[in-house]
Order: sequence, then structure tokens, then C-alpha cells
Amino acid sequence: MDPTTKRSTWTHSCPTWILGPRSAHPKFGGGVIINGILSVSDRLTQLHQRFPQDLTSAHNLHEVAIYSEENEELPPFNSPYAISKNVLGFEIEGNDMPRFSAFTHPAFGYAGAENGAILNPDPKMRELAVLGHRIAIARSLEFKKRGIGLGHVIWWPAFDSRHNRGPLAEMSHDGAWLALQKFWIGILKDSDAIACLEYKPSVPGVLDFIPTMRAAIDFCQEVNLQLGRRAMVINLEWAHALIGGQTVCEATVMQLKASLFGGLVHVNSAELAQVDWSDIGLNIISGAPGDDKDWAVGEGGRNRWDDQQQAVALLDSLGVEITAEHDIDPAGEDPFECYGRSRANLEKMIANIRGKAA
Repeated sequence: MDPTTKRSTWTHSCPTWILGPRSAHPKFGGGVIINGILSVSDRLTQLHQRFPQDLTSAHNLHEVAIYSEENEELPPFNSPYAISKNVLGFEIEGNDMPRFSAFTHPAFGYAGAENGAILNPDPKMRELAVLGHRIAIARSLEFKKRGIGLGHVIWWPAFDSRHNRGPLAEMSHDGAWLALQKFWIGILKDSDAIACLEYKPSVPGVLDFIPTMRAAIDFCQEVNLQLGRRAMVINLEWAHALIGGQTVCEATVMQLKASLFGGLVHVNSAELAQVDWSDIGLNIISGAPGDDKDWAVGEGGRNRWDDQQQAVALLDSLGVEITAEHDIDPAGEDPFECYGRSRANLEKMIANIRGKAA
């Protein structure tokens, strides 16, 4: 390798949710897997002990509690196993817990969220979405300023998708698209924060309102145009590209060409679905999205390994700081072992790329 060639710096991140008891497949509807650590504080402490250089991330409500003097109904939404923000920040600074790559406000897993968050017909739930996203941004920026976080904010629409049930089934695609954009323009207009959109084809609804890389690019570009700055980028989750019928390398190329890579990428694997989309990436022409199993990096056969390694080569050539967050589903095995395997696979890909360039 040319010694003057600049390569990206990679940091692994283990999101705290993969270390807890997760709902078994199908997504969000199955029984709870018994292995995993209930207490978020214990998850983070053990992660830091086993992988002291790695980062983590968390959802509001599920992993990090939120409170509001103006809304007395908030505490019941918080998981009883969540950690408070003050304790979290103190223990990170005390080197007892890992630094944070990102915060996100969820649109799933609490009472009422099955009808959406941002698009929920209940005004109280919409208020919670506004508050929760603002808190996620504020926490992320605060942790970055304190040197205990990277400042990323992830938005996965989750139940803010096109359902075949519930009130969102009656919402038009254009209406939902504009409502989601209006929400984010309002959230980001008075901030210098950057939100990372994590698109997904078809879980847990029939089709998400933003189901493909093509659609995600259009959504981000329209928000950025309205705000007059680069306020929204894409957090590409590799498995989401695959279950939408696109290889990880193809999706990465599109993202980079659109200048919508913000340094954060969700790494994992899945089967490549057979599905063709319209040119604007909103409607299915043939086939169907696949099953999002969130395998460890590189798993699923030689084609999946080679595809992901090609994407790694593209990202490694950027010469930037990259956070590779392993959004994987241990699916009954020890979560630390699953994370360690995924982590080792990505390291091997990086080594392979750099070895070939030598």
C-alpha cells in the first residue's frame, strides 16, 4: 500500500439494545428471548469491560429515560430498566461506561406507538415525539461537547410507516411524506444538529413511506433544500438495503454519490431479496422485500461477504472517521459473542482490503 494513501479510521459501536432481552422474530411480535441483560447500566458496564475502546448508542425511553416537568405522563413510557441521563454521563466521564455514538427517539415499543409517533393521530403522542426527538438531539450534542459522544442522532421511522392496519392505513403516501418532512424541518431549523435517516423497506408495516435508498436520498435532499444546509444524511443499515433487493455495495455507491454519508453506518447482514422498485423507489414492480434477520457482518454466504467487503473498500478509501455500529440480532446466542464475531468479521474485511492494496 502506498504509505501516503489516507485510509478511514474505523470505530466499532455495540448498541445497548442488542445486549438486552429482545423480542423474538417476527419483529416486535414474538416472545422475549431469555438471554440478555435487563439493566441498561449493567449492559454498558459489561460492554466497557469487554470492549473498552468501543462505543455504544441507545434509544430514549427504552435505554435512557426522559422526563419533563410539563408532561407528568412521561415517566410511565420509560422502561423500568433504563438509566438516567445524569448517571449515564457521570459514569462515562468516570470511565465506567463506553462513549456514545448516537441517540435516537423510538417510534416503537411503548403504549400507543403502534399507531406511529410523528404521524400518530393522538396529539399527546405527537407531542411526545417532538419532545423525544428534541431531547435526543440535545443529549447527543451535549455528550459531543463533553467529549463523551460523537453527536449522531438516528431517525428510524419504525411504526411511522404505511400500515395495513390502524389509522396510518388511511394516510396517503404524499401526505405522510410531507408531514414527516415538515416535522424534521421544524425540529432542525433552529439547530446545527444533523439527523441520520435510517430507511427500511417493510417492517413493521407493509411498506415504509421511505423504503429504498433512492427514496431516502430524495427525502434528505428535499429537507436539506428547505433548510439551506446539510441537515439530514443517511444512516445506511446494510441489512435494510439487502432486504429491499439492493446489494450493500450498490446502496453505498448511491449514498456516496449523493454526498449523504455522515460517518455513521449500521453494519450487519441478511439475505438478498428479489424485488424490483419503480424509478423513484417508492412502489414495488415485482417481488417482495425480504426478512430482516440482522445477522452478524459477512454472514449469509460468500456473495454476502464479498458484497460487504466491497462496501468496506469504498468507505475505507474516503479517509474519514467512520463509526460502524453493529445492529445485529443475537437471536438466542450470547450477545457479546455475537457482537465479537461481527466485529472480528469487519476487522478481517478491512485487513483484506488493505492487504490487497499493498
